[in-house]
Amino acid sequence: MLNLKLQQIMKKKLLLTLFTMLLTAGQAWAQWEQQKRVTQVVVWNADQTYTVYKCADQPTINMQDDQMVLTVNDTQVYYPANEVRKFTFDDDSLTPVERTKKQATFDITQERIVVSDLGQGSVNVYDANGRQMASAKSEGGQATVNISQLRRGVYVVKAGNTNFKFLKR
Repeated sequence: MLNLKLQQIMKKKLLLTLFTMLLTAGQAWAQWEQQKRVTQVVVWNADQTYTVYKCADQPTINMQDDQMVLTVNDTQVYYPANEVRKFTFDDDSLTPVERTKKQATFDITQERIVVSDLGQGSVNVYDANGRQMASAKSEGGQATVNISQLRRGVYVVKAGNTNFKFLKR
């Protein structure tokens, strides 16, 4: 029974990794043909919402265990694989219908996290022990959290309905 469950888990991981590779390769080819510059990564959640990550550098996505790891602007963001429906590399060209489902836009560096389209609320950063390490309130739908003083490690960001982990280097 244990071997069967282990085989099922391994099959899911393999299929998810293959899907990720095919999707990434297909999108890269399409972008190369259109010569578009990638300016954001959109992570489409299982609940039909999505989160946008602005990026200055070329983003990458890898699978580690049961997590999708998005590397953008030298920062790693972790998503549980079962919460991700798909991800896309875009150039700020979301349609008006897609924009209505968006939760927030994140611009993440090693010094700060800027959250746009947040509405009212706050952005909180927690360490691995659940202690709040930094926060910012939304002003005009945008919040900027200074994370330059945080030590190396994994942190959790909570902003509105979005939660994700990132690695501070």
